[in-house]
Amino acid sequence: MSQADLKSITDRQKAELIEQRKIFAKAIKKTSSATQKLYAQRGEYWWGRISQGDWPHDHTMARGTWQSTRSGVRWYASMLAVEGIDRALKKADRGELTRAEWLDIQRTIERATDIHYAYPVGRQKQETQPEIRRMKESKKIKLKRLPENWRERMWEAATGPGVKDRRPHLAMLALTGARPEELHKGIQIRRVGDDAIEFTIQGAKLREARGDEVGHGQEWRKFRIDEVSDSVEGRFLIELMEHKNAERGRAYSIAGPTPDVMRKYVDRTAKRAFPDIRNPGISPYTYRQSFFSRLKAQGVKMTDISGGGGQQSTRSPGWYGRRTQSNIAGKGGRISGIEYATPVRDRQAERNLYWQPAEREQAMDRGDDMEW
Repeated sequence: MSQADLKSITDRQKAELIEQRKIFAKAIKKTSSATQKLYAQRGEYWWGRISQGDWPHDHTMARGTWQSTRSGVRWYASMLAVEGIDRALKKADRGELTRAEWLDIQRTIERATDIHYAYPVGRQKQETQPEIRRMKESKKIKLKRLPENWRERMWEAATGPGVKDRRPHLAMLALTGARPEELHKGIQIRRVGDDAIEFTIQGAKLREARGDEVGHGQEWRKFRIDEVSDSVEGRFLIELMEHKNAERGRAYSIAGPTPDVMRKYVDRTAKRAFPDIRNPGISPYTYRQSFFSRLKAQGVKMTDISGGGGQQSTRSPGWYGRRTQSNIAGKGGRISGIEYATPVRDRQAERNLYWQPAEREQAMDRGDDMEW
């Protein structure tokens, strides 16, 4: 390590660090190990999101969840700040503090200070109080409650007198798990075998990685589905391409309506398919949940599940579908050849490196290109 990489701090800067440490240390209450574990989970989840401008008070949540989240975020930020300050002071005394480490602790202190201002100890400020109401059920839970033939019933209800035929759009949702915004852009399909179709999707919910901020979404992704005709939607697409005399290997695009129109169409179709249920709770994202369930049941690698679903982190698929829901997810062929624009970040690798300060410092010293 060259002398230019080292950072020397003045006595005044050391004194400021010590005073800041006292402030953060007061916020670290002695709690049970179970509460600390909960705080660590909530804090770790929101720490990265806050750096991207996504705060807990911007979300609707149940009262108990909000209270534990606020306390957990404040506790976690205080712990990181105290640990970082202690590490910086020790290294500064030994003359081993690097400029990269100094910048890192300054960013940590700045973010922790913002969190303390937003969520002070005691009564919550009115301007950061989120809307508190009963949380909606997740689509993952609602998928579990649907009958195994729900997709077939939706398909049968998709057409009829006075109903606009949007079966091509419904087939895209069912087979690709595309977001409504992506369907609106248009999905390319290409027949690559007697019973195989390749899908190319232009992504939505995109953000480039900049500085400390990680990227979101995949600009594009594509994959192949073999045995596609084992589902009603797949058989429909094969027949549709034959009807249009689509040459094998030639791309054919299907674009849906706006996301809001598609959401209302799926909702009306669900009410026709399940007239005895007041609110079936089926939306375009229910099809996305079933797509992830099929991928997990087929044993696809987690990085490919993330990329194939238009995501950049292996953390994201945890919010979608379950391997055990594959029978409810329905048929959809065998998915293979998944390609995507941006490499997927491995959650476990990031987590392991983050929670081992010595390894993190070594990586920073080496200049490893790791996104924090």
